[in-house]
Amino acid sequence: MVVLIHSLGSAWLQKAHPDGYIRVWNTTGVRDNRGVRPRSKIFGQISLGRAARVEFNKRETITPSLWLTTALEKRTELRQLQLIAHPPAGSYPERILVTVSNGLVGRLTDSAWDSEQTGIVSFSEWKDRQEVMLLMAPFGWLRGPGGTAVLRLDGRMTCNWSVTK
Repeated sequence: MVVLIHSLGSAWLQKAHPDGYIRVWNTTGVRDNRGVRPRSKIFGQISLGRAARVEFNKRETITPSLWLTTALEKRTELRQLQLIAHPPAGSYPERILVTVSNGLVGRLTDSAWDSEQTGIVSFSEWKDRQEVMLLMAPFGWLRGPGGTAVLRLDGRMTCNWSVTK
């Protein structure tokens, strides 16, 4: 699947592998009294394949770009999507990976998006703070007490939220 990485979660997790490399994951997180931490209501993560680890090691982030990914896997306690490699030139995104906070349209619930067009990767929440990572179809929507937001794809590599109150 070709996915446009628009924005990732604010929590990065790392673990040393016995073969000498570092495994890296990204997930949602919210700031609490001890910093930004995953406060998972629904636990999920973006794992980095070899090419993504190389890019992460150069920049200490993954910049907005197109990626070939696995399908979103849903296990009992974990949802996971792996970034494998950049697709061939001219590829068009099938889905957009986007992370939003409750600042976009207010407090989000489990029914704040079209479940047929949007897959939830991770959902963190603590007190009045939320961060949700979603795998959305172009022109997918979110609805909250502050309005409705539609994710508009502007070409192959950029997208923006259109919010109506």
